[in-house]
Amino acid sequence: MSRSDIFWFRYDPRDTVVATGWMTLAQKGAHHALLEIAWVRLSCSVPADKAWICTRLQISTMEFEEIVAPVLEALWALEGDPPNAEWVCPWLRERREDAEHRSHKARTSARARHYPDNIHPLKLKGKL
Repeated sequence: MSRSDIFWFRYDPRDTVVATGWMTLAQKGAHHALLEIAWVRLSCSVPADKAWICTRLQISTMEFEEIVAPVLEALWALEGDPPNAEWVCPWLRERREDAEHRSHKARTSARARHYPDNIHPLKLKGKL
C-alpha cells in the first residue's frame, strides 16, 4: 500500500486527552508533530535517532531532552535493536490499520459496483 492510499487519519481529541493531559503545550505540539511524521512513513514509526528527530523538528538537543524525550518515553514504544530501533505509537498503529481497512473496503466495493460479475466490459472473460 502506498502513502497516497492513506492520506489522513481519524483524530478525536477525546482519544488522547487522558494520555496527554499531563503534558505541557510544547510537549503536546511535539507529540502531534511526531504523529504526523510517523503517519507519512511507510513503517508508521519514527527512527530512534535523537539527531534525526532534532533535525526534523528543528529543535536543539537540550529541547529534545526537555520536551520530546518525556513524550517518547510515556506514549511511544521502542521497537527493534539499535541501530535499527524505531519509536512506535500504538494508538497511531491502530489508526493506520483502521485506515488501511477503510481504504481496501472502499476500493473493493467500488470495483464490485462497477463490475458486479468481476468482468471488465472491455476484457474477455478468460483474460482477467
